[in-house]
Amino acid sequence: RADPSEDIGLDMAETVDPIPYDRSPFATKAEYDAYVALPSEKRLVQTLSHMMGAEVRSASPRNQSKMGGMSGVIQFLDVVLASTGESLALVLKTAAGSPLRATLGSAREALFYDAFGSSLEDANVPRCFYAHGDMATGDTTLLMQCLENAVPAGTFFGGEQPNNWGVQERLPELCAGNPPPEDVAADGFKLYARMHAAYWRDEALLSKPWLRASDWYAGCGEAAWRAGQAQASGEGGGPAALMDSISWRGYR
Repeated sequence: RADPSEDIGLDMAETVDPIPYDRSPFATKAEYDAYVALPSEKRLVQTLSHMMGAEVRSASPRNQSKMGGMSGVIQFLDVVLASTGESLALVLKTAAGSPLRATLGSAREALFYDAFGSSLEDANVPRCFYAHGDMATGDTTLLMQCLENAVPAGTFFGGEQPNNWGVQERLPELCAGNPPPEDVAADGFKLYARMHAAYWRDEALLSKPWLRASDWYAGCGEAAWRAGQAQASGEGGGPAALMDSISWRGYR
């Protein structure tokens, strides 16, 4: 489609909230208020400049829509840096905090990229320019490299896969020329092995309470564990409550 708004659905600048004052670079409330009052396009450029730690000349929506992904709002951007004129394809992922996201610990995605992303290039982890996560609320913001000419690994596992429900008619096209699902799964496990090997038995990980099981190894965290188990079991309409409506195709 030629018109990006057909994919995005909204004015891109209007969908990016201002940086909260306590995380902004502004020294005074007056400076912050002036930033908030800027026209949306200029405020978007300032927001991205702060996130990237480099002056952004311009930013515009890409003619692209997300595939799968149910945990946040994903927006695609073409960004041009002021100093070099370099053009970057980026993804901005945001998710507002909620009791459910706090219970699930959803903000650990951003905390992972902030703590480990730059050291895991060998595991093909996308470059992350900005990451903020609040475990108390579940609030998350990520600005990342857009992996062009790529599709999610789940694409190869058939129309029954929930993330494929909206693209079932395109699956033959997306899978054409790619490895079978067995090979995709094997490659995924190899990447995870390389990622875990980089920090294998690193006791410094125990100092990061947002990592799963770090509190468990320290002999605490029972309340959070029980809350997570209750959510997974379907109490209160959690993910497990959807299982009766999902059919899965097995692979050997």
